Amino acid sequence: MSVRRRRVDNAELLDDPAAVQSDLAANLADIRRLNSWFGGTELILDYVRPLLRRHDVSSLLDVATGSADIPVAIHRWAEEEGLRVHIEAADISTEVLSQAEKLVTGTPVRLKCADARDLPWADASVDVVTCCLSLHHFPPAEARRVLAELWRVARVAVVATDLTRGLVAYAAAILATRTVARNRMTRHDGPLSVLRAYTRAELQDLAMDAGLRDARVRRHPFFRQALVAHKGVTSDA
Repeated sequence: MSVRRRRVDNAELLDDPAAVQSDLAANLADIRRLNSWFGGTELILDYVRPLLRRHDVSSLLDVATGSADIPVAIHRWAEEEGLRVHIEAADISTEVLSQAEKLVTGTPVRLKCADARDLPWADASVDVVTCCLSLHHFPPAEARRVLAELWRVARVAVVATDLTRGLVAYAAAILATRTVARNRMTRHDGPLSVLRAYTRAELQDLAMDAGLRDARVRRHPFFRQALVAHKGVTSDA
């Protein structure tokens, strides 16, 4: 079977955090480490920085946040720049949020339990909405729903980053997780995440079907990709 041609949707261990609580903290730490080493954190910052600088932006929501390393990184950068941004981070799992609570301690990042498929925020109520390394957890119909929800809630822009599927990416994920991680969740879920990921064309089609106007998907190093959609709002006026 071609890794690139056919997407699989087998469950990852992280899809049921309550069943793997003994390994959860170590797995989330591995994800943070991999985000840092292989550009995941810097990638989302590259797209968020110009939005926070150029627009009248005062709020950001990170959906399916995991341990909240991405919103914490955004907060630290904004603080260094002297920008005041209200940041919230949402995840459906209370077990995951309990781990995120440790990371956001000492920051103003606010956590909320919420389903990415049915966000409890009003239309256009948050300036920038981000979602990192999460879309591959959803089958196509649900991924479209997630993207539609991100778009509905956003006022200025949506930025969603993820892995991209491919044979070389799959081999690299096996090598990276065997080298960096000893945690069974990371070793199981890392390569599987690549098999579940969408290709650039698939992600572009999902965004179009979800109603994201003028969405663009770009490939990046280390088998990452970023979907960006702007609503064209530049001020509150």
